[in-house]
Amino acid sequence: MQVNSKISFYIGKKFFSYFCLTLLVFVSLIGLIDFLEIARRAQNKTVDLPILFYLVFFKLPSLLQEIAFFLILIAALLTLNKLNSRLEIAVMRSVGISIWKILSPLLLTSFLIGVFWVTVFNPYVSWSKSQYEKYDRLYLGGAVLSDT
Repeated sequence: MQVNSKISFYIGKKFFSYFCLTLLVFVSLIGLIDFLEIARRAQNKTVDLPILFYLVFFKLPSLLQEIAFFLILIAALLTLNKLNSRLEIAVMRSVGISIWKILSPLLLTSFLIGVFWVTVFNPYVSWSKSQYEKYDRLYLGGAVLSDT
């Protein structure tokens, strides 16, 4: 049982590291694209650069909320691909570990990320969305962010 728990911890740690890497890449890309969009909207107005960064900072969580499931999917694919390319899955299967025991750390880590997302990140998204709408109306005269 000791070996299975070490393997499960190893797979869970790999998955979480790929999730963090995927999150970082998507935050960077979405933040850059959203900054360019907000800067384009603010080009005719006198808005300081820090205000634009605040707007991006407040809008980014609501955009991440929409792609959260894809982040987990991409992280799982990257994890399984890396384990497969190093033949680690084949070695685990050859010593008698079932595929469900290989996938269970991914499922458990995904569940824990989901619990964190719902209990901690979701209230923050609500607050940041209201802050974005307030600052958007104040500085850019924009419309309310739609939920569609």
